[in-house]
Amino acid sequence: MPVGFAGTYIPTAYDGDRHIYLVGGFLIDGETNQRSIIERVDRFNIDTQQFDHVGALAIVTSTEIFFHNNLIYVVGAEGLHTFNVLSRETLEFLKFDTLVPICSCFDGADNIYIMSKDTFTRFTLSTKQSVQLSMGPKPNKNQVIFYDGHRGLIFSFGNRSKSHQYSISDNEWTTHNAEIDRESVIDGGCLVRD
Repeated sequence: MPVGFAGTYIPTAYDGDRHIYLVGGFLIDGETNQRSIIERVDRFNIDTQQFDHVGALAIVTSTEIFFHNNLIYVVGAEGLHTFNVLSRETLEFLKFDTLVPICSCFDGADNIYIMSKDTFTRFTLSTKQSVQLSMGPKPNKNQVIFYDGHRGLIFSFGNRSKSHQYSISDNEWTTHNAEIDRESVIDGGCLVRD
């Protein structure tokens, strides 16, 4: 990785074509252990194996990102923002009044699901409408959720080494059979299907 592209806690999103976007993150000083926020938007070209700088965020933090129609959706504590990869402009899409996201996932079409300490919410991008959904087990700060469009489920990992699944059609959570090592999920992951 070239100088200037390093960092830690960097959210990433694949554009479905040839780029993986890296947004925000932190630089950690090795001597003082102090964190400084990175405001960058960079991308990695999977064909050429090269990084390039795209722009800078006009917001200071992000927790998770999703790519859709040349926009990077940034889910953060202040709300939902977009970064346009063509115009390089950051806009506030939706302000959160009381919601503090712990984790989120995108269905690849029109909905972002956000889990907070006390709520599980679906935000529809095209209408900017939100719907409160059935809340599953209380999440912790290491919670992650993944959308599985093939089965119409959302998987949740990080709660007392148990995994759970949410049925979109039934609006219901159930405990999943698999037990996982909670520490292995903290650094992220992805859903892979044959």
